[in-house]
Amino acid sequence: MEFNYEKIKVNSIEEFYEKYEEGYLFHNIELDGINGLDLFSFFLSLKESASKYACLGYCYFYGYTGEISYERAIYWFTKAIRLLDPRAENALGDCYYYGYGVPQDYKKAFYLYEKSALQDYAYAECNLAYCYDKAIGVKEDISKAIYWYEKAASKGITKAECSLGSYYYYGRGVDIDYEKAFYWFNKAAEKGFFMAQRSLGLCYQYGRGVPQDYEKAFYWFEKAALQDEAFSQCSVGYFYFLGYGVMQDFKKGIYWFEKAANNNNALAQYALGSLYGRGLGVPCNYNKAIYWLDKAASQGVSLAKEVLDALKRR
Repeated sequence: MEFNYEKIKVNSIEEFYEKYEEGYLFHNIELDGINGLDLFSFFLSLKESASKYACLGYCYFYGYTGEISYERAIYWFTKAIRLLDPRAENALGDCYYYGYGVPQDYKKAFYLYEKSALQDYAYAECNLAYCYDKAIGVKEDISKAIYWYEKAASKGITKAECSLGSYYYYGRGVDIDYEKAFYWFNKAAEKGFFMAQRSLGLCYQYGRGVPQDYEKAFYWFEKAALQDEAFSQCSVGYFYFLGYGVMQDFKKGIYWFEKAANNNNALAQYALGSLYGRGLGVPCNYNKAIYWLDKAASQGVSLAKEVLDALKRR
């Protein structure tokens, strides 16, 4: 079966199942005014098949029956797997990966992801790549991780696109190639993936794979920051404070530094501590300066420790 990874809206239960049978993913089919219990009852009435079993599993997994039951989801996924359903294999892999309804078991998760990936299911390909990348349930193998990420990315899986970008950006398992990194980051960022947006901001900030452009860097950092990504929040703070790609605004800079610092970003904590210590953009406040510098120093920011020691000597 050729799978379709796009989102789609349907107007009837029959159309929902028809689209699932065509290869759309269960969680990508949007129920427009359809009751979850009615959907579950419809699946129960179908003749025995892998699709029926998998859909019943998803109903329990997502709570369409009125409550989430991972144990019942596993029961139905297992029945679907006996008929070699790749979507159910990946779903059961997730159960073992996260410990949903079963004891957490990375080796079983890897085994199921691999079975599904070998049937050309892109989400399993991405999961399998991640396992090879992070040595989860299998020995680390970057070349295999890249192989499976490339397969998933070619089908438009956002996380795979971003991961490939990171390999090329940092030269993990491949030669550094900023143009390829930018290409993959851009594809994922356009779909709203915050990690890719952050990475695209870095490409524009430092002119890697693309001409340096602070305005575009700020644009992408801000998009990621609005999704609560701490590094990007810190970057937006710096751009406001220094007037890079945006009109200088100390108040907004402080706002974003605080957001990032509260999200445990060490550089933002160092920046806030330094600003409070010197009274730049905010009233001088040694207590707040010490508070934030101490947090940054505890995360290994050596400059924070130096500034902190200097403040304590006053």
